Amino acid sequence: MTSLADRGLANTSTLKVQEDAQVSRGSLLHHFPSKATLLVAAVRQLAVDRFSAATSEPPASTDGQRIDEAIDLLWSMYDGPLFWAAIELWIGARQDGTLRDILEVEERKLGHVVDEMCDELFGPQIAALPDYSDFRDVLITSMRGIALTYSFDKREMSSEPLLRKWKSLARFCLKIRD
Repeated sequence: MTSLADRGLANTSTLKVQEDAQVSRGSLLHHFPSKATLLVAAVRQLAVDRFSAATSEPPASTDGQRIDEAIDLLWSMYDGPLFWAAIELWIGARQDGTLRDILEVEERKLGHVVDEMCDELFGPQIAALPDYSDFRDVLITSMRGIALTYSFDKREMSSEPLLRKWKSLARFCLKIRD
């Protein structure tokens, strides 16, 4: 994943990954017969691990605090090599049919993991609200889109103006007062 995020898809090879991971060529090819399967599996596993760690924190005491903490944590997911490695795969899949086929299946699975993580972060009371799933979907796509602008507009993600707006929107859409 580091190679993918730092070097990009075109400059990441299985040989370089093999060297970085210090594994034999045979072992690497036994588990991952192609560059596409290796890179998609690596990004997926790291995403699942990061999401699991994110949901292990104890929840906030009020719905408003829980919303703020969930949104802060979700936004932090778009800061770092995992996000940029995933973007490299998405862009590469546009021209590479093999990568696209592998990535499409894994992204569907990962989408369910992201939804479950969000539901856990926001908590069962909020996740059960009628407009919650629509809000969650808009929030995730909005965050992803804004995060892409950081590829050329280098600034501190913690000062993102939309962070405050996402929190206000959550309270408004979900009718949370506190």
